[in-house]
Amino acid sequence: MKEKIQFLNMFSDFEPPEPLKSALSQAAITAADIDPQTRKICIVLESPEYITQADLDLLAKELCSAYGLNNALLYAKHPADQLEKMPHLDLMQIFVRNNSMTRGLLVGAKWEWNGTALTVHLTGNGKNIVDECVPSVCAALRDRFGVPVTIEVVAGQTLEGQELFDALERMRQDTISTMPKPTFTKKEEAAQKAPDAYYGRAFRGEPVPMKDIDLDMGGVIVEGRVFAVDHKELKKRNAWVVCFDMTDNTGSIRVKRFMESKEAQPLIDTVKEGVVLRVQGKLTVDKFDNEMVLSPFAMMPGVLPKREDTAEGMKRVELHLHTAMSNMDALTDTKAAVKQAAAWGHRAVAITDHGCAHTFPDAMHAVEGKGAAKIAGTEEPIKVLYGCEAYFVNDVDGRQVISGKQDLPIDGEFVAFDLETTGLSSENDTIIEIGAVLFSGGKEQKRFQTFVDPKRRLSPEIVSLT
Repeated sequence: MKEKIQFLNMFSDFEPPEPLKSALSQAAITAADIDPQTRKICIVLESPEYITQADLDLLAKELCSAYGLNNALLYAKHPADQLEKMPHLDLMQIFVRNNSMTRGLLVGAKWEWNGTALTVHLTGNGKNIVDECVPSVCAALRDRFGVPVTIEVVAGQTLEGQELFDALERMRQDTISTMPKPTFTKKEEAAQKAPDAYYGRAFRGEPVPMKDIDLDMGGVIVEGRVFAVDHKELKKRNAWVVCFDMTDNTGSIRVKRFMESKEAQPLIDTVKEGVVLRVQGKLTVDKFDNEMVLSPFAMMPGVLPKREDTAEGMKRVELHLHTAMSNMDALTDTKAAVKQAAAWGHRAVAITDHGCAHTFPDAMHAVEGKGAAKIAGTEEPIKVLYGCEAYFVNDVDGRQVISGKQDLPIDGEFVAFDLETTGLSSENDTIIEIGAVLFSGGKEQKRFQTFVDPKRRLSPEIVSLT
């Protein structure tokens, strides 16, 4: 690689772990080796801020997960002023890579820097073994920090036999006592909490967004919702072709595999439309469809992130919701829409299907009785506003419903009015109240209200409604 490339520019789709964001924002790639067949990469970084070996290992793991790599090796170089910031554990690892016996000898050692001179004070004997590694360690530090380094090893007490054993045991116990307590659960407990696999063995790993799937990736993990199922039974062969399509809302993939009936039955019973799955498998080209498919090794229950309404303050109210009852206009399930609005904290939702009220019963059942949709964070049921987009055809006198031409601004002057009547019949019922409000500049200016004598006695039902 002839020129430096910023690490975050090379991996633009990668979101680095929080502890590494600062260092990686300044890090540049100076060399890289990529093997597309084995899906392995080796990268040399330059960073003005020291990056520990533990962080490099974490970064390599995250890159493998994000880009479907089998292996990633990361090597970091730093300026000389970062030399003394190198943790003792990283220094010890360089010795251990040269000779594994130095691990026990360096336990409890004291590391003192004086410029580029390092003095290692051992707690016991073993100076000769550690000294053998010094030239290699000096070369490694010079390559990493660009300056020559000198290392002096000073032996502690020379112990033998039982005294040596007792001293090492004390050092081991002291080291264990200062280590942070692990926060992970026991393997047995983790195994109980981990979801069972529908097919194959339970697995771990981060899923790859379906928009980034490429045939060259080979083995991948994907997670999404099943939206189409097309299993086919081969009765003569006592087998099935398990086939379904899934999406994570960034893309989609077809999952397909030939299986014996006994092996396929759990998937036939489990994989239905709407189910969320996590699938591990290999990307191949289907010889019948000539399209990329995922041949599964294992399947587990999956979880998709739920969309949230993060707006602060008073939530909006949807006043124009069409459901599946609006012919050729929507596929929304009424109950699902009402419950989703309630989950987002919306206090009401208006249903306005085209020329019909067929979905009103479903909406009513969603807000009444057991399992009624409650506004998020409250015990208050969401309110449904029942309406529709009505059609008007004047087949009486041929007059226009609206006459006149005016091009008014949105903050212009207009009157909003409302009528109350004795009923819905234009022939037999009459107006009993008129209300009107004059708006101008987006604000209410005047208000008018009057009753109208219907020349008849009003029924109790009309009185209660109006």
